[in-house]
Amino acid sequence: MNKVIFSSWAGKVVDNRGLDTEKYTEVENLEFPLEYNGHRVRAFMSWNGLVVTDERVNIVDMAHSYLKEVQKLSCGECTVGYSGVKVMLGILDRIVSGKSTESDIELLQWLGTGIKENVKCPFCSSAVTPILDTINYYKEEYLKLITSERAAAKGTYIARVSAACMEVCPA
Repeated sequence: MNKVIFSSWAGKVVDNRGLDTEKYTEVENLEFPLEYNGHRVRAFMSWNGLVVTDERVNIVDMAHSYLKEVQKLSCGECTVGYSGVKVMLGILDRIVSGKSTESDIELLQWLGTGIKENVKCPFCSSAVTPILDTINYYKEEYLKLITSERAAAKGTYIARVSAACMEVCPA
């Protein structure tokens, strides 16, 4: 998967939105299959960023679904990570339900940045990376959803988690 619509993978941003496919900049060092279990990968989020291959993906709903999985896997060893992710998820709950204000975007960004800077382990710190990327690069999607005051269309997502810190964590 070298050509994508948007990528913030490994901190390198490639934004091909609005370009003809022949003018796309390729994403380097992105080794991820175009298909997973017989389904085309339209987008994915991970500790290392965000990748979008289909412009119809509802970024805000995907961020919400992703953060639900992060919350389930947060170990609770540090209050900053566990509680911070829980509060961020509550804000995303409001946003996707159409019951939010623009100030929630700023709060979400502030919390995500605080988590990155203050947690004890790399799980929550890196887990908020793609959420911050959605705010930084897809803020207009958040604003559209908030100003419409309608609930976000729900997508179907596949969650796969595998990381050394998860497999061998003593907590």
